[in-house]
Amino acid sequence: RFSQHFNDNGLVDKSLRDAQAESDYIEALNRFRDNDLPGAFGMFMKALSAKDCRNDALMLRFIRRQLSGHDSAQSRIARLEDEIKQYKDRFRQLAAEYTRLGDDCRSDWEDPTPALANYNKALSLDPGSVDAWLGKGLTLLGVGQLDEAEAALLEVRRLDPQNFTAPFRLGQSYHRNGDDILALDWLKVALRIDDRNPSLHLLLSDVYHDLGDDVNAEKHEKNARSLTRRRNNKQ
Repeated sequence: RFSQHFNDNGLVDKSLRDAQAESDYIEALNRFRDNDLPGAFGMFMKALSAKDCRNDALMLRFIRRQLSGHDSAQSRIARLEDEIKQYKDRFRQLAAEYTRLGDDCRSDWEDPTPALANYNKALSLDPGSVDAWLGKGLTLLGVGQLDEAEAALLEVRRLDPQNFTAPFRLGQSYHRNGDDILALDWLKVALRIDDRNPSLHLLLSDVYHDLGDDVNAEKHEKNARSLTRRRNNKQ
């Protein structure tokens, strides 16, 4: 009798299917606990097709308990995410206040320390504040720290590629320092952002004139006059 049961291919196949199904159920549980819900569902359906557990009261209680725990965890996660968002919003508000303080201090070129301190405090609270990076860059330009200013204004460009002020003021500063090649590079960036700014065309005219390119200098001077007239007529 033992030999007959031992060599029963049907029993062997059933045991193998049950073992594979149990392995798949365990894998489904692991994926569920890792929050891989699509993967968990797929493995559960695979296991279910091999070994139906829907009539197993113990298994069903276990599944309900796992689902209840998951819902509770998801609720806690949602609450934590909401709290994090509130903190981030508060940090952004504080950063904006420090940025405004920095703007108020920026006119004092004799001592840029208070302005820079406020901008740095703003950035410690909100590293993605374009206004704080811009204020810091402009402050550094005002005291002639061109390399540090360029680093800050490059961060403005990274965060907001359509910001006109950063490349315009960099071009202006390089022109004042006699580096018209770099000035032209930055002013061309500004031109791609806003080609209807009269001050930009006037500055480009000066740069081209200094580089000995009178054709482009005259072209941008004409553009500056034309745009200024249009602006005055609208006013």
